[in-house]
Amino acid sequence: MTIADIDRLEEIRQAHLSLSVEDWKFRDAARQSPELLSRSSFGILDEPNDLISFRLQSWPTFVRRSKVAELSRVSITMSNLIRSIPRKVFRDDPAAIGRFYGFDNLPLLEMLLDPPNGIPGAISRGDFIHGPRGFQCIEFNILPNVGGWESGILAEMHMKNAVTADLIARLGIQVSHVNTTREMFSHILEEARHEGLDQEGEINVAVLSEDRKKPQKRASFGRHLREEYQTVLTTEGRGLRGDVFICSNEELALQHHKLLLGGSRIHAAVEMEKNTDQKVFRCFKAGGLNLYNGPVWQMLSDKRNIALLSDESLDTELTAEERSFLQRHVPWTRLVRPERTRFRDERVFLPDLLESRREELVVKNPLLYGGKEVYVGLYTSPSEWTEVVRKALASQQWVAQEYIPSTPYLYQNGDYGCSPHNVIWGPFIFGERYGGAILRMQPMADATVVNLSLTATEGLIFEVDG
Repeated sequence: MTIADIDRLEEIRQAHLSLSVEDWKFRDAARQSPELLSRSSFGILDEPNDLISFRLQSWPTFVRRSKVAELSRVSITMSNLIRSIPRKVFRDDPAAIGRFYGFDNLPLLEMLLDPPNGIPGAISRGDFIHGPRGFQCIEFNILPNVGGWESGILAEMHMKNAVTADLIARLGIQVSHVNTTREMFSHILEEARHEGLDQEGEINVAVLSEDRKKPQKRASFGRHLREEYQTVLTTEGRGLRGDVFICSNEELALQHHKLLLGGSRIHAAVEMEKNTDQKVFRCFKAGGLNLYNGPVWQMLSDKRNIALLSDESLDTELTAEERSFLQRHVPWTRLVRPERTRFRDERVFLPDLLESRREELVVKNPLLYGGKEVYVGLYTSPSEWTEVVRKALASQQWVAQEYIPSTPYLYQNGDYGCSPHNVIWGPFIFGERYGGAILRMQPMADATVVNLSLTATEGLIFEVDG
């Protein structure tokens, strides 16, 4: 830690104590241990693994169950609000929905929205920042291929790492974790039963992927999914049998409103691509298949949805309770347009606000993912910011958002050492089921967007009694 970091030590200590006493005990010991400060002590995290796509953080995070319950409650409520936008913001008007999201084919849009549409049981993951105001939702992605399902693998790797396991044992910390993949399969199984798709005594799941560039990784992913699904069937299946298949759309056949892969019927399909195959969609609409998430992902994952919920001046059917929730858990967010709005109890012209309050704002392209075209004013030069604002105003599709600083959290950093990090909390929601969370943390000194393609690492939550 640098001298500046040491000066912030009490702030950092309080941040970790807000998660759990155990979390600070672990860090207090780790920051004074040469072994736990050295990345070389965490070799298992750096071994080649077909199921891990990003660099892993050396130190896990220990969160008391009451805090996890808070994250669960906030993220489920946020998911419900996002999924209610077609009804509560647009009043199920296909013309209004089409104009906003850019759908030209209204008959097709009406068909997409007509139940079953995949909205109630959708697979999603939020992006939250934890700060002085609690958990704040900055984005919400409602599509299956969001990454981070591997919490069970991460937990096993951390507990197999000697220095981590030894310190946890020495401190007397009892840990558990939510296995995201198993929670997803539990959700799929529950929904299949609810729809009566279990009448033949089996539930088979297809994971639809057209990517064949890395066959070894694909095979490893398939084996892992099968093992996790069999575990869920054993504990929750009530005698049901089933399997998981990774396949392409062309391998599937439609027969009498049933989707077949070879001689096996598929009862649920999880899309890893962004285009829904026609026969898959037809089977879904006919009631022969549950589909996650289908074409509705395009509107539900649009970053402009946060602006629709944040802007209290819009005429919506949100209740007073929902508006109160949004004020507490969603930062100020607006569409970037040449119009007047309210910012912190002040009426302002939005372009003027963007130019004068750069360091308090973020501007982002709503249709891109992975941190692309996200500009944090605090980390952007005035000249570049001016150009970004010009581009956003010309598009009239981008969003501006109040910058929410992360609470500083201490994590291992580099080959040796530790430093304060910004953290993004990524809770998974399956329908209305909390499915665990993945963390992304990046050294504060890097002064850029928290992104795994840059210097961020992927982290795990261990739950403790607290």
